[in-house]
Order: sequence, then C-alpha cells, then structure tokens
Amino acid sequence: MIRALYFQVSYHRFPSDAGLKKKWIAAIKRDEGPLFRVSKATKVCSSHFLATDFCTNVASGHRLLLESAVPSVFPFRTAKPPRRMPRQRTIPALKSKKQVPAQSDGQPPIDFECCETSTRDENQVPLQEVVLDDNENLSQPQTSASHCECKKIIAALEAQLAATKDREAKLRVDIASTKQALETQAFQLSQARAELASAQSELADAREKLKAKSLELSMLQDELVTAQQCLQKLKEAYEPFGIEKFKQSNDDIQFYTGLPDYETFEELLEFLDPGDNGENMIRHHNTSTTENEGYRGRPQKVSIQNQFFMVLVKLRLGIFHQHLGHLFDVSMSTVSRIFSVWVDFIYLQLGELTLWLSRRAFDEAMPRAFVEKYASTRVLLDATEIRCEVPSSFVTQSGLYSHYKSTHTFKGLVGVAPHGYVTFVSELFTGCTSDRECVIRSGFLEREFEEGDSIMADKGFRIDDLLEDIGVKLNIPPFLRREQFTAEETQETQDIAALRIHVERRIQRIKCNHIFDRPVPMSLAPLANQMWVICATLSNWQSPIMQESEGS
Repeated sequence: MIRALYFQVSYHRFPSDAGLKKKWIAAIKRDEGPLFRVSKATKVCSSHFLATDFCTNVASGHRLLLESAVPSVFPFRTAKPPRRMPRQRTIPALKSKKQVPAQSDGQPPIDFECCETSTRDENQVPLQEVVLDDNENLSQPQTSASHCECKKIIAALEAQLAATKDREAKLRVDIASTKQALETQAFQLSQARAELASAQSELADAREKLKAKSLELSMLQDELVTAQQCLQKLKEAYEPFGIEKFKQSNDDIQFYTGLPDYETFEELLEFLDPGDNGENMIRHHNTSTTENEGYRGRPQKVSIQNQFFMVLVKLRLGIFHQHLGHLFDVSMSTVSRIFSVWVDFIYLQLGELTLWLSRRAFDEAMPRAFVEKYASTRVLLDATEIRCEVPSSFVTQSGLYSHYKSTHTFKGLVGVAPHGYVTFVSELFTGCTSDRECVIRSGFLEREFEEGDSIMADKGFRIDDLLEDIGVKLNIPPFLRREQFTAEETQETQDIAALRIHVERRIQRIKCNHIFDRPVPMSLAPLANQMWVICATLSNWQSPIMQESEGS
C-alpha cells in the first residue's frame, strides 16, 4: 500500500499571497530563519492536505489545490487519548483487616485490604477490573508472595493497555491517511474515466479520419502511377538535350560539335580521360596529388559526356551561358564553372599531343602539288586575328588595337603541313604585335627543322634572316620591284597562292567555331588563348581539307 501511495503523491509550492503563506508556515510549524527559508523549491506533499482541498474534474489529471487550501494533516495534529482522571485518595473505614480463613496447608490468610489499597495507589485502577479466575480456589491460604505477583500482573496489564492505545492511535493515523489516499484515488479514477471516455471519442473520430485519408491516399497513389506512366511516355517521346539524343545522327553531331560522328566524340573523350565523375580534372587542378589520391569525385547532375558536349556546343555555336543552362537544365553559374574547368583541362591535355611531325612523315604525306616545285616545304605559316571587346584600361586598349583590322583584336599564328593538318599553333598575342614579333615570341623557330627545309608564308612575314640562322628557306610571293612582274614572278606568285590556300582554308575552318563570330568578351579573355588552341587543334579531327586526288 505504501508503494502504491508513493506514486500518487504530488508536491505543491507555497502560495504567493503573503497572508496565506503565513498560514502555511504556521501549519507546518517551521518558522523562517537561518536554517529554513521558503523558496520556489520549497514544496509540501499532497499527503498533508485533505481531499476537499483539491479542485475536482481537472481534465489533465493533475492535482490542483484550491486557492484557500492550507495543509492540515500532520502526525502532531493526531488526537491524543483522553487524560486519566486524577487519582482519588480514600480513607479506609475499617481499621481491622479482613482476612480469609487459613488454608489447610498452614499458609497465612490473604490481606484483601492491603491488596485494595496497593492497587488503588498504582494507577487508580479499581480493584473490580481485576477479575479472578473462577477456577482459582480462594479457600486455599495465600502467602505474601501472591500480593507481589498481583502487583506485577496489574503493572503488565497497564503496560499492555498503554501499548494497545499507542497502536490504536497509530492505526487511526494510518486509517485517516489511507482514507485520504482512497479519496484521492477515487477522484483520480473519476478523472481517468472521464479522460478515457474523451480519448475513446477522439479515437473514434481519428479512425474515421484515418479511413478517409487512407482512401484519399489510395486514390492519389493511383494518380501518381498514372502520372509516372505519362511522364515515362513523354521522356521517351522527348529526350533531354544531350549527346545521347544526337549520337545516331552524324549531321547533328557535326552541327553541334564540329566532329564528324559520335565515334570520334567517344575517342576524343577517351583520350582526354576526365574520369567517371571528373576526378582527373579535380586532381589535375590540385597542387597536392597525394591528398586527393583516393578521390573518385561525386556524381553530378550533368554527366561527364554531356559536360564535354556542352563545352563543344559552346565553342562551335557560340551559345550564351544562359541558353546552355536552359538546354541542360542547370543554372548559369554551373554552366560557367563547367566551361572554365573543362577548357583548362582540354587545353592541357591537347598540349601533350605531338603536332609537329618528322621530315619522313611530311614526305610520306606530301601532296603531288608540292612535290613538283616545293617538295622541301615543312609548314605553311600564316597569322590571323580574333576580335575582342574594348577593355576599360587605355594601356590595354592601345596594345590590343590592330591597325590592319582597325579594331581591337587578339593575334595568333597557325602552321599547316602540306597535306592540310595543323602542326603548329601559337599563343594569342595583342593585335598590335607584328608577324615577325609573333614568330619570335611564339617559339616557332625552336621547332625541329632539318637542313634544306623551307617555309611557305605570305609576303608580310619578313623573317628570312631569322630562318637563315637555322638553315631554313622562306618561300614567299615576290615583291614588285619594277613596273610589273615578269612572267616567272607572276607564275611563282600564282603557284604560291594556290598552295597557300590550304592554310587559309584551315584558318577558315578554325573560325567556323562561332564563338569567334562576336568579339570575345572581357569575361572570357582569360580563356581566349585556351579556346583558340582547342579550336585549332580539334580541327584536325574534322574531315580533311584536301581531296584524295590532291593527296600523295
């Protein structure tokens, strides 16, 4: 029972009202002082309140005291047993002693007057309360020891009576406490029954709602399945923009990338080897390779194939980043990031290619048109310019301004082998740089030439003195030094022009990448050189510029 009551006890703070607070302090008989202070943590157990001190029908089931409640159940308030009446002293009327006749065994008679006086002097218990056993033989003579034994019996009975009264008082306290606990439990039970009835009603409502929601969910699931089927049909009918959509059409591949077919696209991507998730590009841009040795990249929204396809589309068609974002369903910032990373990566990977061929390779691929008169030609050299936006800096403006084009440009050199393939691409220089300066700064003179090689160029390339130092001859159209050309000079001019057409056609094919149609914006100026080299190098993957009949 004590364990059951323990879990039903609640604790209550002292009231904030000063008058009621004093009543509580007086009730618990604990005056405030150095050893006792009433605070928010000071609480009184619910066992010290009557059942009538609590509010009834509290929905939450908590015990709430009435505003006027005062603790009143304490052990020191238990009713004490009534005090015994004062002992009355009596004067014996007879001086003589009443004696019982002597017993047969010769013992002296019992002095009843002594017993009566002795018993009344102890605790004022009347002698009549001492009941003798009917079986006792009063006729037998008693000794003086019987008188002492009688006193002991009376004292033991009185001690037993006192202990019984104490137990009775304790039992009364327990009964009162148990009664209060039962009343509290009955109140709580009534509250619990009310809450149970309310909960059962709410549960029934919830079940009805759940049933309705389940039916609605089933209908929505059916609609979802139908929508997914329609979406799958739409996906099959309208593939997203990407390389997978066009890989079956060589014309589309060539239109969007400049490459002849999908197989060439795959071969080029395999050569670049960006990794399944672009991890090789990330590792390439990190200075510490050991830290990223196990990095495998993370899956991205745009696949590696479509990222490469996006870059080629940007270079080939010159589409703006925002348009590419709509085509590939990504943000413009994502397009810009992909384009910048890929352009740097492709530029570095293509830089590992050996474009400059050996003399033997040149001879094996030498077209018949060169064999007759210019068999020693190693490369056809020409310069071209790409327009750019006007920079804000006046110093940069003057450096980029080209008097030949009358606008601001970048300038680069292109070297084409006799059979039409690009074998040399220079970096881009400012538009005011001369052809001679471009040749010197581009590293063209450091290429592996052999004795007897010749270079074919336009007459603007005044580099014959530079080539003489390395034993290379320069073939350029003759200058007009008289009123008109001689027949030989005219024929030579025509022959060189007919052969130089190949380098001009190659430059034209490079400029078919429409990213160079408009002036290069300053935002792409840091990538202009990489874009130029990539477009020039990738032109070698396109169809040959010379017909089979012109070949060797």
